[in-house]
Amino acid sequence: MAYRFERRSTTPGDYRFTTAAIAELQEGGGGTTDPLTSAPALSATVLSATSIQLTTTFPAEAATVTIARRIIGGVYSNRAVLIAAGSHTDTVTANELYEYVAVAANADGTSARASSPVFVRATLATSPILTQIADAVVAELNDHTFSESFTATRAWAPAFDLIDMANIHVTVVPRTVESATESRTTARREYAIDVAVQKRVANDSESDVLAALAREIAAFFERRRLAAHPAAIWVREENDPVALPEHLQQMNQFTGIVRLSYIVFE
Repeated sequence: MAYRFERRSTTPGDYRFTTAAIAELQEGGGGTTDPLTSAPALSATVLSATSIQLTTTFPAEAATVTIARRIIGGVYSNRAVLIAAGSHTDTVTANELYEYVAVAANADGTSARASSPVFVRATLATSPILTQIADAVVAELNDHTFSESFTATRAWAPAFDLIDMANIHVTVVPRTVESATESRTTARREYAIDVAVQKRVANDSESDVLAALAREIAAFFERRRLAAHPAAIWVREENDPVALPEHLQQMNQFTGIVRLSYIVFE
């Protein structure tokens, strides 16, 4: 016997599990609600903007669990019939809010629904624009060949052991956001990204090389659109400090900062 779960009855929280056709159920068809000794558990995990993973735990005497869903205000449709406790990946529409229920049935058709529906929106949190721009800067640095060899990384607070500073470190640091009104419907936000060039040095000649690299990086980004974030418009760069004197004096380490500023209209 194929069991179909298609609708909620007029009583809030009362779900129906029936062998009737979908069309009949959507018009208010009947069903049975004879309970099992326990109900199935259902959980949902958003995998991406278009997929949700549904996981069930069965009552011991259940033969199947049917998972059904609806968009809020819509009608239910079956998504999967599981014959063992497990999971189903549902393909969904991004940013839509869905309601899922699970109904367990034994071999005789006796059924029990989950104690409450699961509500889930098919969306994932996105990283802030500040870090998106920083990641785009990292990608540009690593896709280009500069006069000195390095691999750029992103960090909120770059910190390295002195023993690791024999090689050049280029670190991209998300720094500040400033907002202003552009129009009644648009905000103008300016995002500042620091690019730190660091290396332990033995003399001023080595510092000269690193200072030149910092200037090379600054020139590289001038008026350049970021491939991974083309909405960000370059507006200025600052090379301040060219070198941190306290790092040179205390650790024999060159640290130069290039600040890149971008505007985004939101």
